[in-house]
Amino acid sequence: MNLVFPGDVGEQRLVEDQAPGDADVAEDVDEGGEAPLAPAVGGVFALAVRGLPFSISAGIGFIALFGVAVLNGVVLMTQVRQLETSTDRPLDEVLRDACATRMRPVLMTALVASLGFVPMTLATGSGAEVQRPLATVVIGGLLTCTALTLFVMPAVYGLFRGRGAAPGKGGSRE
Repeated sequence: MNLVFPGDVGEQRLVEDQAPGDADVAEDVDEGGEAPLAPAVGGVFALAVRGLPFSISAGIGFIALFGVAVLNGVVLMTQVRQLETSTDRPLDEVLRDACATRMRPVLMTALVASLGFVPMTLATGSGAEVQRPLATVVIGGLLTCTALTLFVMPAVYGLFRGRGAAPGKGGSRE
């Protein structure tokens, strides 16, 4: 039985059943770990490059962006966890296979959202001053959070998972 309860900001703590006396009861699971950092960096950078101020519509863009970033992280890490528990392969193979399997859904989510906001980014008519910051934040943030989801998150997960026991079929992985 697994219990999930809120931990620090942006993270969940997973407590797994273990034998009495085990000191390492809880392990960190960060399925949307890039969520606060990647969209913020990408969105702010995109606003700065385009010379747009932070506004209410840009803030709404950040909210939408955090949802997509977390969703992409959950999609990838769910596949990693599923492969870990169902196979006895080494962690680096599991991470590679999970990224290859979930690359298309993660890229398509980001691409569809980004392409949907391109007309808003290029708008010059009435109301464009409201639309441009929102679209700029979403497109810039999606670029960075997609790259971090596919490349950085698996590497960081591999580093932290390598220190503790795997959730798989018992024992630790090498």
